[in-house]
Amino acid sequence: MKDEQITDSVLLRALDTAIREAFSEMLPGVPLELQHDAQPSHTIGDAAIVALSGQLCGSLIVLTPRASTVLLARRIAGDLVDDDDGEMAENGLLTQLEQDSIRELSNRVGCIFAGAVTSVGRRLDPTFPIFVCGQDINIVAESDHELAVTVLLDSVIRIDTRAFLSVPKSGSSREERIRELERLREELLAGESE
Repeated sequence: MKDEQITDSVLLRALDTAIREAFSEMLPGVPLELQHDAQPSHTIGDAAIVALSGQLCGSLIVLTPRASTVLLARRIAGDLVDDDDGEMAENGLLTQLEQDSIRELSNRVGCIFAGAVTSVGRRLDPTFPIFVCGQDINIVAESDHELAVTVLLDSVIRIDTRAFLSVPKSGSSREERIRELERLREELLAGESE
């Protein structure tokens, strides 16, 4: 394990690697384009949020407008989506399979990203993502490192990926950081059910 200085450039390289590897695992052969520092094109959509803890802590958020969520989930799930599922998606609802597809893609990006950051000398542990459907998502985070990568697939599907990482506060324990992430999770899930 190297012990590189953690800079935005090192973290962005790790996030790029994670995105490319996760997409090549789940959608082999599909060309994708990565754009840096692009602003999200939407606020109402779907988000999968991976909490990150360890020597750095924060979150990785995969944000998609609803049309991209459905198209991406169908590309991932392939033949598992049947006609009834299609009707549900057109009515504005996501099937469990579609939610799970996006959640798993986010999980893969989060795990590969954590491994890449750990390989440069900072332990990072991801949690399984939560999925927030159709919320007016406003991302506000105080962090030491803020990363932004937009993924375009076939110029039709857009996925905005954001990572917010900070060095934990002096004296905070891993358990306190996990409790804070759980509080954030509860707030997001409470907002979804309203």
